[in-house]
Amino acid sequence: MQTDAIIKNNEKLLKELSGVPLAKRTAYFKTFAALALPTGQLFLEEGKIEGRILTDYKGRGGFGYDALFFVPKYKKTLAEMTEVEKNKNSHRGEAFRKISKYLVEL
Repeated sequence: MQTDAIIKNNEKLLKELSGVPLAKRTAYFKTFAALALPTGQLFLEEGKIEGRILTDYKGRGGFGYDALFFVPKYKKTLAEMTEVEKNKNSHRGEAFRKISKYLVEL
């Protein structure tokens, strides 16, 4: 479900990129996951997914910019991915999978 604010942000993005060729519409999502332990140990990991901003919406899933964010590696937008695919390939999933290794080592 898209809120009015999300729809306005998407429309603003499309307007600002109007006329920009697809090859120059590169973008990425990046997430950092942090873990602070009572021992004082701190861990930080990064997840990133690269893609392009489309000229129109494609897909119904997800939220935010998902229907505009095309991932060439998977030949679909984030909104077209199943929940399993998205969790497996997303910037958030990558960052938290990386940070989870520190919990296993405890």
